Amino acid sequence: MAVTISEPPKSSSNDDGSTPTTIADILYSHFDAYQHDTTSNTTNNNSSATRAAKELKIDLKSANIYEGEEGGTAEEQITSALLIVLDNTMSLIINSKKKDSYTDSVNNVLQLLAAFVCKENYSTSNQSIIRAIIERTIEYTTVDKDTIRIESTKLLGLFSNYLLEGSLKVKPSGILKKKKGGKKGGVKVTAEGEGGEEVNGVSGGSSKGVQVDSWLMECITLISNSLTPRITDKIAKVRYSAIESVSYLLSSDGGAKLLVGGGSDEEGSEEKEELNKAINNIQSKLLWIISNDTSATNRALVTTILPTNKNSATTSNTTDNVQAIIVRIKDVDMKVRESALNSLREYVTLDLLDEDDCVDILRYGLTKR
Repeated sequence: MAVTISEPPKSSSNDDGSTPTTIADILYSHFDAYQHDTTSNTTNNNSSATRAAKELKIDLKSANIYEGEEGGTAEEQITSALLIVLDNTMSLIINSKKKDSYTDSVNNVLQLLAAFVCKENYSTSNQSIIRAIIERTIEYTTVDKDTIRIESTKLLGLFSNYLLEGSLKVKPSGILKKKKGGKKGGVKVTAEGEGGEEVNGVSGGSSKGVQVDSWLMECITLISNSLTPRITDKIAKVRYSAIESVSYLLSSDGGAKLLVGGGSDEEGSEEKEELNKAINNIQSKLLWIISNDTSATNRALVTTILPTNKNSATTSNTTDNVQAIIVRIKDVDMKVRESALNSLREYVTLDLLDEDDCVDILRYGLTKR
């Protein structure tokens, strides 16, 4: 079952008899074509969606309407059309009885939506588009239908991935641009790697920073706060999708370390503080889930994403996280025990383990269960 993207708007004819192409026309045609693209389901979805998003942006620029036309600015028209795409996609899920009948189409549309909104339009000038789509998606995370909550939490995870990926591509700079009135419009965060390693091409301990726009910090915080309640959702599958979605926010590979970690608090301290609170709140929820979730699949997933000293976005709660993973070696479910042992082996160094911890790992790791 395909998503009904939208009826293309009826445009008046030009003097030469041709029908002008609008922003909405181009957007709808690309989304409609991509949802039927079978190759996107067999290859890497992110790569395929990224290519499709680039093609969409190129077509918009080639049509010479990217800078604006009648009926509102280009940003307003793009936002309006994308909201229709998102709403119609969620409407399909609500009105469908069988998930398998719409899975491929919905996945394709949402993948392209995330890539186009948060990757191809990643810039301060397009922040209004990004904010509008994120805010509408957040509204869907609170609806009664669990399948909608699942898809919307997944989409928020994609948004955060692309936004953090975009922030890592910002060139290192020790001088921040100023907004009108002399107010600095970014947050200078020192990129410090562990043990002097390089993060984003910047050596640990360097005085250079990476400019992180305040609006980006606010968007990531908004996403984090919206995903937190879904981690303890009443439906296990919703909890799973939320846990998956926050994994990139906690990972140093995803860029959260640059946003939340070390560095000077001279500028943007308020934004950093809010984001730190959001990240710490997520970790607290995960610590509760790892011991109390009735789903073994969810408990196993948490053991793989709880930050430790090797895969940590922040240094807070590291000891508590490691201890929580050690306890899961005694879990009643085999896949949780196996996942906990694998996480300890891959992500935990001996300096975080005392003698009792080592004894417990050996004792419970060798028992028959």
